[in-house]
Amino acid sequence: MSVQPEEPYIDEGQVLTSGGVAAGLALSLHLIRRDHGARLANQQARLLVTAPHRIGGQAQFADLR
Repeated sequence: MSVQPEEPYIDEGQVLTSGGVAAGLALSLHLIRRDHGARLANQQARLLVTAPHRIGGQAQFADLR
């Protein structure tokens, strides 16, 4: 496994990892979607007031100013 800064979380089968609180929520929703289906994941996302599925492709960063 290697660092992939453009991804909010990584699922390598038995090893899953995320960086930061929002990425942890995204990973949690991913696990719910994977294990119980999109319907339940979407319901939980609505309760959390967050996107039901975050995709990679944009580096996550904090402004250090």
